Amino acid sequence: MTKIDRQEIKKFVTEYVERNSPLPDGVDKDSFNFVGNGYVDSIDFFSFILFIKHKYLVEFSDEELVDVKTSSIGGLTDLIVSKLEKKNEKN
Repeated sequence: MTKIDRQEIKKFVTEYVERNSPLPDGVDKDSFNFVGNGYVDSIDFFSFILFIKHKYLVEFSDEELVDVKTSSIGGLTDLIVSKLEKKNEKN
């Protein structure tokens, strides 16, 4: 079973979101909607999702991709962690 490091995944997601501009000081990174606040547009978001699919070998449903939680750093991190935990349970 592979150890899943939530902080490392959150760091990965945060660095992607902040690649063009740092988040505002004092913002709650877990709830920050990076799509709604213009840090990542819809095309970049789907490119990022494809990158995540290849990096972590996980799949996303259409419902997960349109869920507003997925466009927050914490929500996307939690979704990736959840998928990796389920994948580990199967192995």
